[in-house]
Amino acid sequence: MRGECQESADDDDSNKDWAADLIAKCYLKGYGVQQDDEKALEWTMITNNGEEARSMEDIALIYYNVDDPPNYKEAFKWFKRAVESEKDPDKYHRVSDSIFYLGEMYDNGYYVERDEAKALEWYIKAAKQFDISAIRKVLKAYLEGRGTEVNIEKAFQWYKHFYERDYTDEAKLRKDFEEEYNNN
Repeated sequence: MRGECQESADDDDSNKDWAADLIAKCYLKGYGVQQDDEKALEWTMITNNGEEARSMEDIALIYYNVDDPPNYKEAFKWFKRAVESEKDPDKYHRVSDSIFYLGEMYDNGYYVERDEAKALEWYIKAAKQFDISAIRKVLKAYLEGRGTEVNIEKAFQWYKHFYERDYTDEAKLRKDFEEEYNNN
């Protein structure tokens, strides 16, 4: 498989990005080749010359999740580039992982100074893209006053946003919210 992808990456411009992305994933996971983070990163950077938002996000995720130890400086740079490359906020769903991880970096003080308010701003942007982990972070922030004042009503609105597909009865939804979070 790697050989076929390598040939596509070398010979055919129309398949180059697809093949480079596939080779990167093979190296990242060790599929058919020895797992190699450096080569995964090299091949990911070849994909769209590292200039497409999704490629930038993949590069950032390698620095964030795979490098040992993680290279948070590079991860932050690439997550930020991915978000900034997407000019239309209505299309942020394309880079929702980058948005979420920027929140994580501010929340945990990875490379940047720990700042719960900035973390919440990023989590809200990701939550608006229906990122479930981000919705939970926003909900918890309003319940616990992390980066904002405690605001049970806003917490409930995010809870409602999270479960809106599962409930048709708002009274039942509020009751379940109060039971789950002990808000009487």
